[in-house]
Amino acid sequence: MIPLSKVTMFDTYDVRMDLRPVTLPGNNQVFVRELTGSGADAFGLASQKHPELARATLVVACVCDEHGELLFAPDDIRKVAGLPHRVLSP
Repeated sequence: MIPLSKVTMFDTYDVRMDLRPVTLPGNNQVFVRELTGSGADAFGLASQKHPELARATLVVACVCDEHGELLFAPDDIRKVAGLPHRVLSP
Protein backbone atom coordinates (compact mmCIF):
# COMPACT_ATOMS: atom_id res chain seq x y z
CA MET A 1 0.00 0.00 0.00
CA ILE A 2 1.18 3.51 -0.84
CA PRO A 3 0.29 6.24 1.65
CA LEU A 4 -1.05 9.36 -0.03
CA SER A 5 -0.68 12.97 1.00
CA LYS A 6 -3.21 15.63 0.08
CA VAL A 7 -1.14 16.66 -2.94
CA THR A 8 -0.49 13.12 -4.18
CA MET A 9 -4.15 12.22 -3.72
CA PHE A 10 -5.24 15.09 -5.98
CA ASP A 11 -2.57 14.17 -8.54
CA THR A 12 -3.30 10.44 -8.41
CA TYR A 13 -7.04 10.81 -8.89
CA ASP A 14 -7.17 13.69 -11.37
CA VAL A 15 -10.20 12.98 -13.58
CA ARG A 16 -8.55 14.84 -16.47
CA MET A 17 -5.93 12.10 -16.73
CA ASP A 18 -8.22 9.25 -17.82
CA LEU A 19 -10.16 10.41 -20.86
CA ARG A 20 -12.20 8.22 -23.19
CA PRO A 21 -12.88 9.27 -26.79
CA VAL A 22 -16.50 9.12 -27.95
CA THR A 23 -17.47 9.24 -31.62
CA LEU A 24 -20.62 11.22 -32.33
CA PRO A 25 -22.78 11.31 -35.47
CA GLY A 26 -21.08 12.95 -38.43
CA ASN A 27 -17.74 11.40 -37.41
CA ASN A 28 -17.29 14.08 -34.71
CA GLN A 29 -15.47 13.33 -31.49
CA VAL A 30 -15.53 14.47 -27.89
CA PHE A 31 -14.01 12.97 -24.79
CA VAL A 32 -15.57 11.91 -21.51
CA ARG A 33 -13.95 11.90 -18.15
CA GLU A 34 -14.88 10.20 -14.90
CA LEU A 35 -17.49 11.87 -12.73
CA THR A 36 -16.20 13.99 -9.88
CA GLY A 37 -17.89 13.80 -6.50
CA SER A 38 -19.84 16.98 -7.22
CA GLY A 39 -20.76 15.70 -10.70
CA ALA A 40 -22.14 12.51 -9.18
CA ASP A 41 -24.11 14.53 -6.62
CA ALA A 42 -25.56 16.77 -9.36
CA PHE A 43 -26.53 13.73 -11.42
CA GLY A 44 -28.18 12.08 -8.40
CA LEU A 45 -30.14 15.23 -7.57
CA ALA A 46 -31.23 15.75 -11.18
CA SER A 47 -32.30 12.11 -11.41
CA GLN A 48 -34.60 12.60 -8.41
CA LYS A 49 -35.87 16.16 -8.84
CA HIS A 50 -35.74 16.61 -12.62
CA PRO A 51 -35.47 13.21 -14.29
CA GLU A 52 -35.92 14.88 -17.69
CA LEU A 53 -32.55 16.60 -17.11
CA ALA A 54 -30.62 13.61 -15.75
CA ARG A 55 -28.91 12.65 -19.03
CA ALA A 56 -28.05 16.29 -19.79
CA THR A 57 -26.64 16.72 -16.28
CA LEU A 58 -24.43 13.68 -16.84
CA VAL A 59 -23.24 15.01 -20.22
CA VAL A 60 -22.45 18.43 -18.73
CA ALA A 61 -20.49 16.80 -15.90
CA CYS A 62 -18.42 14.46 -18.12
CA VAL A 63 -18.00 15.69 -21.70
CA CYS A 64 -14.66 17.40 -22.19
CA ASP A 65 -12.00 18.29 -24.70
CA GLU A 66 -8.78 16.35 -25.29
CA HIS A 67 -7.19 18.16 -22.32
CA GLY A 68 -9.91 17.15 -19.87
CA GLU A 69 -11.51 20.60 -19.71
CA LEU A 70 -15.30 20.42 -19.55
CA LEU A 71 -17.10 21.66 -22.66
CA PHE A 72 -20.22 22.82 -20.84
CA ALA A 73 -21.03 24.90 -17.76
CA PRO A 74 -23.74 23.89 -15.28
CA ASP A 75 -26.07 26.54 -16.68
CA ASP A 76 -25.94 24.77 -20.09
CA ILE A 77 -27.99 21.80 -18.82
CA ARG A 78 -31.33 22.82 -20.36
CA LYS A 79 -29.70 23.62 -23.71
CA VAL A 80 -27.80 20.30 -23.68
CA ALA A 81 -31.10 18.53 -22.86
CA GLY A 82 -32.42 19.82 -26.19
CA LEU A 83 -29.69 18.07 -28.22
CA PRO A 84 -30.78 14.99 -30.19
CA HIS A 85 -30.80 11.66 -28.35
CA ARG A 86 -28.42 10.22 -30.96
CA VAL A 87 -25.86 12.81 -29.82
CA LEU A 88 -26.42 12.41 -26.08
CA SER A 89 -26.66 8.63 -26.03
CA PRO A 90 -23.07 7.65 -26.93
